[in-house]
Amino acid sequence: MTDREAIPTGSERAALDRIGWQLEDAFAGDAVPTIRRKHNLVVVSPPSAAYAAPALALLAERSQAATPTSLVLAHPSMLQELAWLLARLAPTAESSFLAIPDSPRTRIPSDEPVPILLTTPARARELLARSMLRASELETLLLAWPEAWEGDALLQDLMADVSGDCQRLIYTSAPERAAAVIERHAWRALTVGMRSEDSVPTLIPVRTVSVPWHRRGEALRDTLAVLDPARCAVWTATSAAREEARLALAGMMAGVTLFHDDPPEADVVVAYDLPTPRRLRVWAATGSRVLLVPPIAAHYVEALGVEDRPLRLPGALEAARDDAAARRGAVAGVIARTPLDGAVLTLAPLFDRFDSVRVAAALYHLWSEAPGEQAAAPAAATEPIPATTRMFVSAGRKDGVTVADLVAVLTKEIGVDRKAVGRIELKDSHALVEIPARDAEAIIAAMNGKLLRRKRVSAHLDRAQSRRR
Repeated sequence: MTDREAIPTGSERAALDRIGWQLEDAFAGDAVPTIRRKHNLVVVSPPSAAYAAPALALLAERSQAATPTSLVLAHPSMLQELAWLLARLAPTAESSFLAIPDSPRTRIPSDEPVPILLTTPARARELLARSMLRASELETLLLAWPEAWEGDALLQDLMADVSGDCQRLIYTSAPERAAAVIERHAWRALTVGMRSEDSVPTLIPVRTVSVPWHRRGEALRDTLAVLDPARCAVWTATSAAREEARLALAGMMAGVTLFHDDPPEADVVVAYDLPTPRRLRVWAATGSRVLLVPPIAAHYVEALGVEDRPLRLPGALEAARDDAAARRGAVAGVIARTPLDGAVLTLAPLFDRFDSVRVAAALYHLWSEAPGEQAAAPAAATEPIPATTRMFVSAGRKDGVTVADLVAVLTKEIGVDRKAVGRIELKDSHALVEIPARDAEAIIAAMNGKLLRRKRVSAHLDRAQSRRR
């Protein structure tokens, strides 16, 4: 491999420049030539979409071809992160890819093919069964951190129809956990990225904050409010994430440095994106280290071999006190003795919609009910969920956006029933839209990256509303 082959060029480079690519060469220089040659590849990296940017940039470049040929499969809780990244990498994002969440209520356009399809393994199997996905025509298949999926059974039907010429790209943070997928579907593929010798050699104390990817900004702000360091350094993998962190810390930037290479002197270093073991080793000599960890990445942090000290942020726990020490001891025993990866993956969509403390409290409520009442608990649990919730959209009057623009995107592009769109509050810099609470996760995922008056928008649950609950 020549140096020239290892360097992203042309539209690939332009795409990576748009997000401010700042990660190690192992995730670009080693991967790019293999992907260009359409050979199979396994990339070992932290479970964060930023590390897959070179592959996604090349898929975006291929999307300019006449035939739609790329399928990206990921865990439901990672779809929004990947869609956000693709929206910034694709030259014409509105027509270059389609993200289909796990929600069965999401409308699937069938009249116009798209070059890149982003969805979950379960939804891909459904599309295959409905003849809306032609696996035999795929040119590239990207499996994003399959160790986070509940087994690889969902892949079997799909892979039976995939051509042997289809390029397979697998990103994984734990090759040993994804070994079955790699052996069956990317045998003898080149493996690049993190190596076993990159592991953390000593027990480095690390504070961790469990938070969904789209709530990192809020968690970063709360982390600084709780720790109140005189000097804080925040690491981001891309300049796009750095700008996001800067906006989250508006009014709190005194004593805060945002960095992407060697850390400045600081009392606290916060990793806004997940770092590699090698980078974490570099930070060992700095002050306290804090990692913002999505639920599906818990196994990655555990595998790092660090001394994990969870950091509790202000939330619903502050308003509720519980003196049931015996029950807390039983829960602590389960945490200490029982593998919980499957349970975490099952609950991950709830963590995206609700405060994790409230999810734990709901499970405790179900667990502590009398046996005769437990059977009715799941049905009763659906009643308190509000009919609507509010979605924050990052475009408003100053951007020339109107209520009609928002309604058009929701109904015509995303497929929301017009009667289901509630009150829309149009502010100068943003908009608040009432949407059905049961479909909020799917609607928000689909709204991310949409164009409103030439501005690409981001969307999330209205945080002010979430705090009031």
